[in-house]
Parts: sequence; C-alpha cells; structure tokens
Amino acid sequence: MSSLGDIVEGFLTGRPKGAAGPGLGELIRLIELESGSGRKAAARVGVAESTWRGWRHGRQPKAAGVERIERTGREIRAKRITNEDIKIHTSEAKSRRNQARSRTIGPNQLRLSPDTAAQVRSAYVNGGPDLAAVALLRNINEPWYRNWLTPDNLRSFVDQDGYYDYAGDDYGVTILTIG
Repeated sequence: MSSLGDIVEGFLTGRPKGAAGPGLGELIRLIELESGSGRKAAARVGVAESTWRGWRHGRQPKAAGVERIERTGREIRAKRITNEDIKIHTSEAKSRRNQARSRTIGPNQLRLSPDTAAQVRSAYVNGGPDLAAVALLRNINEPWYRNWLTPDNLRSFVDQDGYYDYAGDDYGVTILTIG
C-alpha cells in the first residue's frame, strides 16, 4: 500500500496512520456483528451459510473468499463523506522562499469534481486504499495542485490526460492527513 493510500484509508475509516488494519478473523466478526446474524452476513458477502460458518470457525477461505470478506469489510468501515470533508493537510520541507511550511488545501482550491467523495469511497470499497488515492488525485481539477500533490509512484495511474509539465522542482511535499 502506498503512503497516500494509507492516509486515504485512515481518512475513510478513522484508522490512525500507520496502524495495522483488521485481520481476516476480525473482519469476519465485524461483518457478522454489523449484519446481525450469520445468515445475513453470508448473504451480504455472497456465500452459502455453511461456507460462512466454516470461515467463522477458522477454515481458511480461498482467494476469492478473502477478497469478498475484505471488500465487505471496507464497505462497512468506510464512512460516508462529502466533498466538503476533503481537506488536504501538507507539509513542505522547502517552500519557494526556502522556508518550511504547512498548509491546508480545501475542496474549492482543489476544484474537486462534484462526485469526488462518492468516487473515492467507491474506489476504496471496490479496490482498496491505493485505488482510492488514485481516484482522489484524478478528481483534483486544479492542474497545479494535482501535479504538486501526486507522488511519483502514482503519476502513471493519475496522468490520464497527458498533463504534467513536471519541472522537477521538489519542494519536499508530504501529505500529512486528509479530513
């Protein structure tokens, strides 16, 4: 998981940055608790009740089952957000005036697409933290901020429209938190 993916997951779930997410057993218990019964949990995940019972009692699910459990767990853990909730808090090692600087960039400055929050949550639920980070960056319609905030390891995923007149000025930008 990228560090930006970790930050986006923390924003969506309330998990502190760097803290480990729940394990498979914890997700199974969470899904059953949120669903109200084993039968409803099995239906929510899309498996037979006997399969769910086996997982609950320690049988290891196959890869497809693990993905279903993880996806349902992300769906339960991801809070509902709006574009107004998206505020990016950054720290720069060096600003244009050679001074360390922190800033908060709000949704209006980022010129977020109207459905950014829904796309970020959906990307998290269906694909995980890194896909949610890419969805967030793709929905920043202010080219300067999108370029400035996109980490090098995600550029090829975010750069769908050929933008990025990347001049190579490295201001040492670190996204600290979102929200």
